[in-house]
Amino acid sequence: MFSVLSWSLNALLMTIVGGAGTFFGPIVGVLIVYYGLIKGLEDLQTLSLILEGVLLVVIVRFAPFGVWPLALRLSRLLAARSRGRRPIQKRPSGDVGRGSLDTEIV
Repeated sequence: MFSVLSWSLNALLMTIVGGAGTFFGPIVGVLIVYYGLIKGLEDLQTLSLILEGVLLVVIVRFAPFGVWPLALRLSRLLAARSRGRRPIQKRPSGDVGRGSLDTEIV
């Protein structure tokens, strides 16, 4: 049985893991956290809590925008490589005028 605090923390964890700024990110977070950790390890609650903490640290460190945006970037990269092209890279935002890195010096 979940307490209100643990439910709230798990909901926050699901959102962070999946990707807070996307539509499908929290849904992916629910699949990973709830079905992968909470339901999958319901007999081993201590191990589940440890893995939730480790997962949170790993996601914040290596995929700060969540798993869903990371999966989208990786799928685009793999699709571009399979077609034999380099993936399209976004230009840095900012001033594109004089002295910018985008301009060519002749």
